Amino acid sequence: YKCSIGMVLMSKRKERKKQKEQRAERILWIFCIICFLVSGLLIFYMIAPGRFRSPEALLKKYVNYTEKGEYERMYSVLSKSSKSRIDKKDFVSRNKDIYESIKAEDMQLEVLDIQKKDQFVDIAYQISFQSIGGKIAFENQVTFVYDPVWGYGISWNENVIFPELNGNDKVVVTEQEAVRGNIYDRKGNLLAGTDEMGTRVYPLGKAASHLTGYIQNVTAEDLQKHQGEGYTEKSKIGRVGAESLYEEKLRGKNGYTVSIYTFEGVCKKVLASTGQKNGEDIYLTIDADLQKYLFEQFQEDKSCSAAVNPLTGEVLALVSTPSYDANDFIQGMSDETWNALNTDGRNPLQNRFRASWVPGSVIKPIIASVGITSGKLDPQADLGSEGYSWKKDESWGDYTVTTLTAYENACLENAMIYSDNIYFAKAALAMGEDILTDSLDKLGFNEKMPFDIWMTESQYSNSEGIHDEIQLADTGYGQGELLVNPLHVASMYTAFLNQGNMIAPYLILEENPTPEIWKQGVFSQEAVDIVTDDMIKVIESPGGTGAGIRMEHVRLAGKTGTAEIKDSKEDQTGTELGWLAVFTPDREEDPVCIVTMVEDVKDRGGSHYVSEGVHNVLGMYYQEINP
Repeated sequence: YKCSIGMVLMSKRKERKKQKEQRAERILWIFCIICFLVSGLLIFYMIAPGRFRSPEALLKKYVNYTEKGEYERMYSVLSKSSKSRIDKKDFVSRNKDIYESIKAEDMQLEVLDIQKKDQFVDIAYQISFQSIGGKIAFENQVTFVYDPVWGYGISWNENVIFPELNGNDKVVVTEQEAVRGNIYDRKGNLLAGTDEMGTRVYPLGKAASHLTGYIQNVTAEDLQKHQGEGYTEKSKIGRVGAESLYEEKLRGKNGYTVSIYTFEGVCKKVLASTGQKNGEDIYLTIDADLQKYLFEQFQEDKSCSAAVNPLTGEVLALVSTPSYDANDFIQGMSDETWNALNTDGRNPLQNRFRASWVPGSVIKPIIASVGITSGKLDPQADLGSEGYSWKKDESWGDYTVTTLTAYENACLENAMIYSDNIYFAKAALAMGEDILTDSLDKLGFNEKMPFDIWMTESQYSNSEGIHDEIQLADTGYGQGELLVNPLHVASMYTAFLNQGNMIAPYLILEENPTPEIWKQGVFSQEAVDIVTDDMIKVIESPGGTGAGIRMEHVRLAGKTGTAEIKDSKEDQTGTELGWLAVFTPDREEDPVCIVTMVEDVKDRGGSHYVSEGVHNVLGMYYQEINP
């Protein structure tokens, strides 16, 4: 009996399960049928949009497809009869070629009138859009034809694109190339320009290539980066230097004309035209003569120079040697020349005037001025004659500060004349880290220089602050972790001619140059007077380190410097950087401040090698101005 009941219950369970499966199967079939019907409707809706939209809505959709470049969807709006006589591939190709060549965008449609008669609907409209040649606007009329199955569609022919366009006509874009602006120096000498043949030329060649830079054909990356700025595959672009820096002004804008031409080549209609706008000419503050003199003097060295008018901030020269010839990039550089540039151990492609370097003793006038201004350095005080080496105490271990000259009365004047490292190490310790670093920050250290060309920031530490007394002492005479940019050095030196104010350097020539103060009151007037007088003695005193640059008719003030570049105190194979910072302290007409750094001067006279070269440059420069 129990077994029979169990079999009955099992049978019922199987029946219920079967019924559930049948219901699920029916539901699945119904779902599939619904999906099929919906899909069919969607497909029909897509291929026959005119079935469900009014002619006006279809026209707006057609224009929207046109603006988006969806040419196959444009084709879907055509009437059945139009599709029967117009191949889809030809339609897409024709529209794509026209709209993309003229760079049509921002289409605006206004329906003016709608007339319906039987299965035809005529729509008069006005359309406007931007093109490469400017705004194009016209009135037109299009006819929609009704089909009982497919609904409305455009009765399409070529004049839907433009009213005047026929099947054999062509839409042509002609380009009027803008002339790139020239770059001149302060006297009107050409630094970069276009010759009679249209090839870009750089008359100073290697002497100014790091400054002027060069132009090249645009790349795909350039077109992507400058999308919408008018560049095309045939455009040139400033690659580095002033050519890149002032690209927007120099390049101008090409002119374009959009026209309809007949098959025979006759202009049928000008649809839009915008004339070219030639690039602006740029006049730099650069003095081409001084630029050449500095380059020619140090062209075989690894060097850099920055020259400014210290009263106005006008940059007179920016030189990096060895150099490359910008003309080679325009005329076509051979593999041999390119390989030579890249394998040259002197790195002629490196722009040294943008870098920062260990300054050595050229920083000492700055340290002295900070000390006097802060009240931590008495210029008359004798800090003690220590001979050729010194250390504060035994906590420094084996580390000592060394100097080249032993002398009596270690006051500021003598320390400057003889470039005494020990004196300035003591001065830095007396100031302390906080005063020294705060003062250097006020002088523009760890800060971007306000100048059109990006320069590496000057620094006094590789990390935050100065980490011990030895680094503090080394900073006082231009070593440690101190790095400075040569143009920044020149800017700091302008404070000695501007009542303690640092003048901002600038590169675009102004008709009436007026100095712009970058840093206000960095030095006291007392510091300016004392340190300037000491720098004059550096050059005019027979034993001064700068005596070799002394000139007969031009009074100079300045400071030499020799910076050691080595791995450790014991390293005997390290190299040396030679420096000279020099300016005209009392010259109101044609004043100049020149800062020059030369690498690898060890066993070549150190800073004296640099002084001799700059002496030659100044002799030529002032002879040229005052023959």
